[in-house]
Amino acid sequence: MQGIFLRRMVLSSAVLLGVVASGLAAQQQGGTITGRVSAAGAAAMPLETARVSIVGTNLGATTNRDGTYIIRGVPAGTVTLRAVRLGYAQGTQTVTVTAGGTASADFTLSESPFALEEVTVTSTGESRKLEVGNTVNTIAVGSLVEKAPVFSVSQIITARAPGVTVLSSTGTTGGGSRIRIRGSNSVSLSNEPLFIIDGVRVESSAGSISVGVGGQGPSRLNDINPEDIEDIQILKGPSASAVYGTGGSNGVILITTKRGVAGKPRWNFYAEGGILQDKNKYPDNAWGGLSNGTTRCRLEDQARGTCTVELLKTFNTLLDTATSPLGTGRRGQYGGSVSGGSENVRYFISGEFENERNVLTMPAAEEKRILEASSRTDSATARRTRTT
Repeated sequence: MQGIFLRRMVLSSAVLLGVVASGLAAQQQGGTITGRVSAAGAAAMPLETARVSIVGTNLGATTNRDGTYIIRGVPAGTVTLRAVRLGYAQGTQTVTVTAGGTASADFTLSESPFALEEVTVTSTGESRKLEVGNTVNTIAVGSLVEKAPVFSVSQIITARAPGVTVLSSTGTTGGGSRIRIRGSNSVSLSNEPLFIIDGVRVESSAGSISVGVGGQGPSRLNDINPEDIEDIQILKGPSASAVYGTGGSNGVILITTKRGVAGKPRWNFYAEGGILQDKNKYPDNAWGGLSNGTTRCRLEDQARGTCTVELLKTFNTLLDTATSPLGTGRRGQYGGSVSGGSENVRYFISGEFENERNVLTMPAAEEKRILEASSRTDSATARRTRTT
């Protein structure tokens, strides 16, 4: 009897240990939580980059472009989830997770805008704006281009930062601009500010190209597509020199381009077109003459008494279609971008084609004269050929 009791006790202990081991294995295996985060409203737009985490643990996940998320390795039991995203009120939800099972939790977040601490990026790294002793103006280009037509970096900076003056250096299409931060600092040296794009110094002078066009050179600064810029920061005063050396004595303009976001590829295309016209009013040219129209009577001739002005004639060279160098210009802009990637590798690729023709054109009378002169030259050449 004692042997039977011992065998039963040993068998019961083995069964108990097997149950405990299987329970521990189930706890170690854990479960999975999936779901979707969307914005409140009729459209229920999915929210990407929302953070869903388990309260009291380090477990969590970030939503992709479809607003979905997945958290693996969740301990079995009842847990509390929290979903947060910038610009939206947080949401909480309690779910029960079973070992090896999958639970679902969807969130609908309502808009609740709030401001975070601003961060300034300089050559020494990132710092909170409150901790930066120098004056820094930030222009949020990403939201600006969606509300206003902006064609160049100069237009972005114009009238959007105190103490910064933007003046056009040429009158032709594609010409650069003179940018002055707190005025001019030197009479003989350059007063151009230092431009840094994603940590790389770039050429920013008004005519930063070796090949001139009609005596003027376009600025390579205008090659930067405003659609690709995230924000622009402007550093002023001696503190800019303290960070960037003597090259920043005229101020520093930091340009940060857009970055890719993890998720499925996101395509963006845009196109625009328009015409350019000169709507200025120009005064007429006037001269006096005789009624027969054969002789002009100038003011000096009338003062000498040699003639008397009998009529007044006017002519406007800029308004007459035959002699005016002003016409109708055309412009077109076409571009697109794609961004996406994974948590480890992200990409943002963009391209743009822009073509603009200024209002300055060849007058019709001048074109006619050139064609007639060319025709006479061709005729004379043909006669000489036949004679030879």
